[in-house]
Amino acid sequence: MAEKPKIRFDLDVVPVFSIAEQWYCEKAVDLHYRHPEILFSTPELAVGTTEHEFLASEAKILTEQEISKIIRSGKAISLRETPFKGTYRGVLIKGIPDYVNIKCRKALFLLDYKFSRYRRVFPSHRIQVDTYGFLLHRNKLDTEDLICGIAILPPNLSGQMVTPEEITALIKKPQSDMRRKKLDRIYFDSPGLYGELYSFSLSRARENLSWATDYWIKKRSPKPTTKARKCKACSFNAAKLCNSALVPA
Repeated sequence: MAEKPKIRFDLDVVPVFSIAEQWYCEKAVDLHYRHPEILFSTPELAVGTTEHEFLASEAKILTEQEISKIIRSGKAISLRETPFKGTYRGVLIKGIPDYVNIKCRKALFLLDYKFSRYRRVFPSHRIQVDTYGFLLHRNKLDTEDLICGIAILPPNLSGQMVTPEEITALIKKPQSDMRRKKLDRIYFDSPGLYGELYSFSLSRARENLSWATDYWIKKRSPKPTTKARKCKACSFNAAKLCNSALVPA
């Protein structure tokens, strides 16, 4: 039996969010765990928590046993803010997808909300969703036909009283078009909503997790960003804790 790897900072669980942020700046992720007293914030993080809570506020809370029973029955179920966990290379990973649609043990649709003034999908967004997809696979769900979605929403969504049902309804047509036309990727753009849908790739998710977990199992040092603008807005740079900063604090 292979020896369980020693995880950085003696973590029991690595959050999906931390893995995704490795693509924003892995050095900042490392400093976040070394200096928890310093607020680690990205442009989206400040508003994201509040808006996610708003979208999940009316969701029916089910126990893990109730969810498992429904999945085993083959009935369709849509889950909001439901935790999933699984291991990769001995690293226990846990994440909470915003929305997952499951039927007959098949994960059919996975959607993640992002709150930003930028109408653009970033690599870290896709990494986060792909890692959720991997966790669905690790929980014995069929991800062969899984469509992943990233919805970019305005930061003040809660003030507009938009519901998750309205968001998924707006994405229903591009999702249908994607399946009907057998497309690998499709973009959607409407007032107040922008994003993309794409076919989940388990091999791609594993490839990215291999790179990410090299850091967590101490096979390499953290890699800093190559973008000076990120350093300029970084709280760790402002606190003069980063020796890789591309601009002065």
